[in-house]
Amino acid sequence: MKIQKISIKNQNYNLKIVENEHDLRNNPLAIELLNRLATESEIDLAKKLWSQGIALETLHAPEELWQINEKWISEAF
Repeated sequence: MKIQKISIKNQNYNLKIVENEHDLRNNPLAIELLNRLATESEIDLAKKLWSQGIALETLHAPEELWQINEKWISEAF
């Protein structure tokens, strides 16, 4: 795994870069967080639209959205 140091508004961070399948599989928290990102993004969109008087017909189930799964891993790497 590659680590890149970055600075944002005088705060220093280490950005971990997944470069291969092994890196990804050894970071289950990263997989979990990325899988939650799709669901939480849709929820945030629904809230933003609701404030504008627009409603989504339905929210997707997590398994209907993009997810890191075995198929995705095998195709991505």
